[in-house]
Amino acid sequence: MEMKQEIIDKLTNLKKIGKEKIILLALAGILLIGSSYFEKVDNKEKTVKHTEKSISKESYENKTKKEIINMIESIDGVTNVNVMITFKSGNEKILQVDKEESQESGEKKSYKVSTVIFNGSQEEYPYIIKEIYPQIEGVAVTAKGLKDAEKVNEITNMINALFNIPVHKISIISND
Repeated sequence: MEMKQEIIDKLTNLKKIGKEKIILLALAGILLIGSSYFEKVDNKEKTVKHTEKSISKESYENKTKKEIINMIESIDGVTNVNVMITFKSGNEKILQVDKEESQESGEKKSYKVSTVIFNGSQEEYPYIIKEIYPQIEGVAVTAKGLKDAEKVNEITNMINALFNIPVHKISIISND
């Protein structure tokens, strides 16, 4: 009986608060819930911006081509250099993961793997341990001024030393 009386007393106390205050509290709750929804959308946009900072396969290829062209053009008498590069694969990112293993009674084992999320300057993105750039599979070079076999051999050896590519996957052609 006392318990019923306590509940009735609490309900009558709520009536004393007033409709205006209850409406204000409800609006404040809705605003809090709504603001957390918009914050999640912002984090997704920031994550996309972070992934754009990573070097793409095409930009890595262009950078490598320019470096090869500059090296070859520094050889006396070699001009009008063009380079083509082939790759075995694309970029590979290795993410930090947390692994959790638990064994329940008997033979049941459960594994849980989750990606570690890094939160820096209001951005959330996966924590990347290592980024492996594409491995170069072959290089083709055309240039003017390569009539001398010694220059062709020097360029072949240079590319072999820089990228550890087998000599049979390097092609040097004169376009005189």
